Amino acid sequence: MQAITNIVFKYSALCGFFLVSFLISACDYQHSSHTAPYIAKKQPLFYMDGEIQKISTDDTYIHRLVLIGDAGMADIEPAKSHLTAIAKRLNTLETSETLVFLGDNIYDIGFQEKVVDCASQKQDSQRLMEQLKIGIDSSNISYFVGGNHDWDYREKPNKEIIMLNQKKFIEECGKRAHLVPSEGEQLKLVSAIKNNLFTLIFLDTEQIIQADETRKSEAINEIAALVENTAVHIPVFIAGHHPIATFGPHGGCYQENYFGHSIINFFRRNGISWGQDTNDKNYADYIKRVTEIIPRAHKVIFVAGHDHNLQVISLNEKGRDKGPDYSLVSGSGSKRDRVCHGDNTLFAQESLGYMELGFRQSGILTVDIFAYNAESDNFKQVYSQRLF
Repeated sequence: MQAITNIVFKYSALCGFFLVSFLISACDYQHSSHTAPYIAKKQPLFYMDGEIQKISTDDTYIHRLVLIGDAGMADIEPAKSHLTAIAKRLNTLETSETLVFLGDNIYDIGFQEKVVDCASQKQDSQRLMEQLKIGIDSSNISYFVGGNHDWDYREKPNKEIIMLNQKKFIEECGKRAHLVPSEGEQLKLVSAIKNNLFTLIFLDTEQIIQADETRKSEAINEIAALVENTAVHIPVFIAGHHPIATFGPHGGCYQENYFGHSIINFFRRNGISWGQDTNDKNYADYIKRVTEIIPRAHKVIFVAGHDHNLQVISLNEKGRDKGPDYSLVSGSGSKRDRVCHGDNTLFAQESLGYMELGFRQSGILTVDIFAYNAESDNFKQVYSQRLF
């Protein structure tokens, strides 16, 4: 009887320990989301001859990279009006632009339609067309990377067919639009474009994160080679759906605290999720490996979506000989999520919006962030900063 009592006592104590741990973990979350712009007091400084180098007013833009993420509900308001407003703004610009859509182009289970019909009124077709219209209306080239929802989060065989059908729709119904990374009709883990302004590397992060060791190593080595073969003065942008640094829900800024979310928060804090949070084993391994192969001498920026907010995160720690310079999150094309900040956050906001990376005549690179107001149907520029 004493033995039974001891066992009951031990299990009761253990259950009590886990209960207390659950309550502490579930309730220990950051309470505020930055619905108004958060701008850190300490921003990048650029010196020449000992003095801060300012951007001249006549240092005009010569090209822009436009970053739009997670626009997979583009047929639903206010996302539809948001994307239309982006096209209108781009039409007012005198520069050329390259559009990069950062994954989750179709919620929730990818492009399920089997026949490509550019005039289709079906939901998946309409959601892609609303995004393609931006490039069509503004006469710009568009690149689409895949996200976890594009690959269909359910465990089903032959999921590559879903991506190939999306690729076919994008490239037949868009204007100079491409699903990347790919080569011809073949999907890849890594591909790139290069010009005299930048190198733009496209990643299928969902497949890299889930890949076996051989495929993952091959992808990481290919990224390293592309960076190293770019001149150090030319910026490199690595575009994929999953960010390498984020303070949104996938990076620890969890949901509001009611009981159902408390349970979710408990599991997410302890690395038990569906593989889409930065503390997931495979995701964390991807982050570690992809950052370790970046030579410090190069100018490297990771751009991603996944979290439905706008973030600029500096990765320029002193004394570091490896790793990129920035992590940009532009994932609020059609949704908005909570966002907190860390010590290295330069900007954060929970809002529909997008980013423009501006190449100036002098060689300066800036980031300009625009938040969308559905009531007034217009944008407000909420942040502008020189990155290099």
